[in-house]
Amino acid sequence: RTGDHVHVLYQEQHVGNKKISTGDVAAAEVITHGKTYRAIRYQDPQGHVGYYAPDGSSLQTGFLRIPLRYTHISSGYSLNRFDPVMHKTHAHPAIDFAAPQGTPIQAAADGHISYRGPKNGYGNTVILHHHSNYATLYAHMCRFAQNVHLGSNVKKGQVIGYVGQTGMATGPHLHYEFRAGNGVRYNPLTVALPKAAPLTGIARTRFLIQAHVLLAQLHVA
Repeated sequence: RTGDHVHVLYQEQHVGNKKISTGDVAAAEVITHGKTYRAIRYQDPQGHVGYYAPDGSSLQTGFLRIPLRYTHISSGYSLNRFDPVMHKTHAHPAIDFAAPQGTPIQAAADGHISYRGPKNGYGNTVILHHHSNYATLYAHMCRFAQNVHLGSNVKKGQVIGYVGQTGMATGPHLHYEFRAGNGVRYNPLTVALPKAAPLTGIARTRFLIQAHVLLAQLHVA
């Protein structure tokens, strides 16, 4: 809006004296309605990249809203749905994402696998537990990813299995549940997603040093 100020510090790639491409945004600042918002890029020694506020708190959600590429929603979140398999009405506290057989399914967030295997009507199922006492469930898989086992730690976006129709399913789809620590299952499409974990310890110390340098460079011009 009129009167807003935006500052952006970004990378450029050069070969000799010739610019060949524009790289990542290293830091940014927006001043609007008298409030200042800053974002700083940080890459840890393991190569994981994120954007953080100057105090090291994450600016990104810790969860993917949708953990796969799907064609359509075959069944929405409902507390009173007619089940086409059981031929009766009951709650469906999940989202069913229809997708072709074998479509990769991603972990919605960093976590560890607390269940991996067949689970009654769910068919082949993976349950992930995440920080802040959240859990996500992925059902009806045709198969699991080879490097994913009970107790494995997984990263947000990592493939954990593939769409199928095992268990009580009328077609290939992912049955996806978002669970809180109290056992309540929320609508994955509307629930307020938790923030990613903040930087702590040595990582935060390194970030604060880097942030000080980048924010100073942001205002050199």
